[in-house]
Order: sequence, then structure tokens, then C-alpha cells
Amino acid sequence: MRSRSTARQFATTTMVAALAHGAREILPVLDESALVQDSLQLVIQVNGKLRGHLEMPASASREEVEAAARANENVLRFVDGLTIRKVIVVPGKLVNIVAS
Repeated sequence: MRSRSTARQFATTTMVAALAHGAREILPVLDESALVQDSLQLVIQVNGKLRGHLEMPASASREEVEAAARANENVLRFVDGLTIRKVIVVPGKLVNIVAS
């Protein structure tokens, strides 16, 4: 426990000393490209109940997301014999299929 505290004190002291002398290279630089997501995991619901997950590219359109959700085998199992009344797509979050 004591060694962790000593390491923290050393790191803090080193950073403060470096900043006091104008050395800014010790601070990390933000890489904007690392924050961009290539794909998203969406939740699929049938009548408000979780029925699956869907991995889609972040650039996918609403129509592509809806088509992939309708083709999911677990969704097909729960809407078999039912009429799909409405499909609600919340971009980047979920797809809810209302069937009766």
C-alpha cells in the first residue's frame, strides 16, 4: 500500500516540476480518430422485450438496420404468425418491432 502512495507522489511531483519549467510534452495529446466508432451494437426488441443484439456498421442506414433486424433468426421466431405493425429504429441504440 505504501509503495503505491510513493509512486503517486513521485509521478505528481515530476509532472508539477515539468509543468513549472514549461515542459508541455508530458501531457497526453487527444487523438480524435480514436474516438470514432466503426461499428455499433444495437438491441433488437419485439413488443418491447429484448430478443437479440445486432452488430452493424456505424454508417448503416435506417433501412439496412431494419432489414437486418427483421432477418434475425430470433426475431423471426417471435414474429412467426404475427403481423408486423410498426418498426421503430432509434439510430445507434435499438430496433423495436411491434407485432400482433
